[in-house]
Amino acid sequence: MIYDGNDLSPWLRCNPQRPILPPVENSAQEVPGRDGSRLVRSKLGALTIPVKVRLRARRGEDVAELRHMLAAMLRREEPAPLVLPDDPTRYHMAVLDGSSDLDRLWYTGSAELTFVAHDPIAYGQLHEAAMGSSATLHVAGTHPSAPVITARPGSSSRYRITLVDSGEYVEVSTPFSTSSVLVIDCAAQHCTVNGASADRHVALSSDYFDLAPGLNRLAATSGTAVVEWRERWL
Repeated sequence: MIYDGNDLSPWLRCNPQRPILPPVENSAQEVPGRDGSRLVRSKLGALTIPVKVRLRARRGEDVAELRHMLAAMLRREEPAPLVLPDDPTRYHMAVLDGSSDLDRLWYTGSAELTFVAHDPIAYGQLHEAAMGSSATLHVAGTHPSAPVITARPGSSSRYRITLVDSGEYVEVSTPFSTSSVLVIDCAAQHCTVNGASADRHVALSSDYFDLAPGLNRLAATSGTAVVEWRERWL
């Protein structure tokens, strides 16, 4: 198990007990005069990841010191990458839950740690692709991924990048020079030009888009760009 870059496998033997799918939360509404109800919304809830662990204390090792070291590695105030041994190429952004029975670990040598991923979708490999006026990207994974586009629009007053298949686009209107660097972060829904916020220059009709699993066609009005995205997995 690797948590926030710390490999805990020398001290903990781990057995993850994760479910196959995050919890599905459905909202329904009764329809007057009809039997049953109508589904209004279906979404994924936070993913709880129980991990059974057993302490690997070597003979003569100071268990008290080991306890403090492991506690420091496990305690985070914000979600951090959690890589589990049954899925070493992907990670969840997770945080240790307060119900974890850490105290048992020190006295019995085994415990169940409970991590919570409020973002229930796993992250995979980071990819990038260069493009000019167009590109076709193959996106792996089983869930849409929000790209980051770093563009050099050239000398122009407007830059638009379009996801051709859906028609969604992001358009930024401001004077660009040959040295201008425009960054469009679709996850954060934020744009910068040469490091300064350009959100006020984004057209109101813009729609920050996701890349769907499979083939995605992009088209740009000018210049060149590098598109980055990270695989997302259910």
